[in-house]
Amino acid sequence: MTRSKDVRYERFDDLIERHGKLVRRLCWRHSSGSESVCEELVQDCYISIFLHITSLRSGANVLQEATWVVWQCWSVFSRWKRRRKRDYIPLDELMSDTCPDATDNELLEQIKELSVNLTPKESETLEMILKGYTVKEIAERANLQPDSIKKQRQRIIQKMKQAYEDIQASNNS
Repeated sequence: MTRSKDVRYERFDDLIERHGKLVRRLCWRHSSGSESVCEELVQDCYISIFLHITSLRSGANVLQEATWVVWQCWSVFSRWKRRRKRDYIPLDELMSDTCPDATDNELLEQIKELSVNLTPKESETLEMILKGYTVKEIAERANLQPDSIKKQRQRIIQKMKQAYEDIQASNNS
C-alpha cells in the first residue's frame, strides 16, 4: 500500500473516531427507527465520506469537519430519498435525544447557530437542500432558474462561513 493510501485511511479513521456518533445519529433520524435501515445508511455515509475525504481541507478544525460530514450524510440521504421515497426530518428535529449515542447536541446546536443569519428565503432553501431536494426541484418550487438557486446556495454557504468566523472571533475575545 502506498503512503498516500495510508494517509487517506488514517484521515478516515480519525474523522470517524471524532464524528462517528454524529453520523449514526443523523442516520438514525432518517431511518424512521429501523435498526437495519440505520445500519445501511451508516455504511453508505461511511463509503461517501471515504470516497470524498480528499475534498476535506487538511487542517480543518472539528466544527468544519463536522459540517463537511453533515453535508456528506445529507448527500447520501438525498440519494436514499430518491431511491426509497422516504420522508426527511427537518434540522430542528435532529436536536432530539431519542436516538442512540445522542451526545453531540452541542455540535448540532453550533451547526444550527450558523444558519441563524439567513433570510427567510435562504432558510427555506437550506431546509429543502437538507431535505434532499435537487437544485432543479428547489428552482421549480421557488419559480426560479436553477442558476439562481445555485447562487443562493453559494450565498448561504458564505453566510454560514462568516457566522462561523464571527463566533470564533467572539470566543477568542
